[in-house]
Amino acid sequence: MVVLARFLPAAGVAVGVTLVLGPLSIILARLFSRIDVPGLRHNDDKHIPRLGGLALFGGFLAGLVFLPGGNLRWGFITAGTVAFLVGFLDDVLDLRPGWKLTGQVAAATILPLFGISIKYLSNPWGGMFSLGWLAVPLTVFWVVALMNMINLIDGMDGLAAGVSAIAAASLLFLPQCVQRPFVGALCLLTIGCTLGFLPYNFHPARTFMGDGGAHFLGFTLGFITVAGALKGQAALTLSVPVIALAVPFFDTAYAIVRRWYKRQPIYLGDKEHLHHRLIFNGFNQRQTVLLLYLCSAVFGVGSNLLARLAPVHGAITLLGLVACAAGGIVWLNRANASGGKDRALPG
Repeated sequence: MVVLARFLPAAGVAVGVTLVLGPLSIILARLFSRIDVPGLRHNDDKHIPRLGGLALFGGFLAGLVFLPGGNLRWGFITAGTVAFLVGFLDDVLDLRPGWKLTGQVAAATILPLFGISIKYLSNPWGGMFSLGWLAVPLTVFWVVALMNMINLIDGMDGLAAGVSAIAAASLLFLPQCVQRPFVGALCLLTIGCTLGFLPYNFHPARTFMGDGGAHFLGFTLGFITVAGALKGQAALTLSVPVIALAVPFFDTAYAIVRRWYKRQPIYLGDKEHLHHRLIFNGFNQRQTVLLLYLCSAVFGVGSNLLARLAPVHGAITLLGLVACAAGGIVWLNRANASGGKDRALPG
């Protein structure tokens, strides 16, 4: 952690530049009529500018200038820019789902071209095993999944930004990331730009990050896990970043199962995400977001425990965390079915 302290000024730059660019992104969105209207995507009843991703991306790049160069840096800049542009074009042009997915895959595919991929996974019974030809498709799938996870939870003021900041903080303390200064620095920049964005995005929001911001944050967390959290020798390695990103991961998994059961397209929006269910059960927006922040922090601590425990203890801890997540989802379903689903969404 002492090594990473030298990157704190870069994180400060990310905070400052994002704060400055926030109002400019709002003006630009209003100028070009890029406004979110009340509907399925967000829980607000107002028309909100949706180009806040420009502030996030600009703040992050400003901080990135102070990071050392190298293959990881250029791989991140190239692929991260493509990921942001795909989301930004969707904010501006409302891309079809197929085109958006193609762009996400293109962004993720750039990483293996720079030698950045999940080449090995740890064996819970000791040692490592090579993924061979599976390395590239698994890397692409993982990064694309993270982009869509953050995009899916971006349905309530401050939720995606705050959860991303907490996830980045959780990943920052993993031994695998501490040992890789560039990856740790990316965690700090993620925390910085999201903290600079939250004053404009927390309820009542003045702007949304849009798909541009959500894609970029999801890509960044995916890159951090591929280049850092999945490089360690710890048992149950794959579960460590999953638990650190538990809120978007379980929300996405629940959405896929729900829409498959209802025979609906996976990309179809609805108001049955975890944050919507909490609203249906009497929580207001701020309470819901803060509760999910707390859940993210608890699972973040759990991910750090997993990275440090012996295989048997790690497996027990993992089962306990998964059971807690599953129990919470079951509780929300039952509470919602008992009468909450007919309530109006409070503002």
